[in-house]
Amino acid sequence: MCSSDLLLAQAEDMYNALQKGQPTLYAKIGSGIKTDATHAELWEVTLPHHLDCLEKLCDANAGNFTSTGNTIGEMFLWGVIHQVVLLDEAFTFENRPNLRKYYERIGAMEKTKEVLEGQSPAGSMAQYFVAGPLH
Repeated sequence: MCSSDLLLAQAEDMYNALQKGQPTLYAKIGSGIKTDATHAELWEVTLPHHLDCLEKLCDANAGNFTSTGNTIGEMFLWGVIHQVVLLDEAFTFENRPNLRKYYERIGAMEKTKEVLEGQSPAGSMAQYFVAGPLH
């Protein structure tokens, strides 16, 4: 498994955990599998574990996970981390300076800015997960 694939898997795991425990624009806590318990587990166990692992994998000097710094895995992971940042930026980067450097590096790219501003051919990347728990 190459580094990009590893990052894709990490991002998918984080996204699946968010789907399970975080309210969205369309599903609040109490709908489906989203409960107070899954929400608490997400923020107390699952997200800290993933973010801490990513912090250790990220190059402290360049803010990269790979030699190029812009693989598919790194871009997809950035999108998932961005959704977490929209919920709680301080939590996301607490004691994680390497991860912050990576996030800021990708966020500063012109193509990333275009997506965030809704000026890319793909449209915008809006907030999907909302603060919670909402009942």
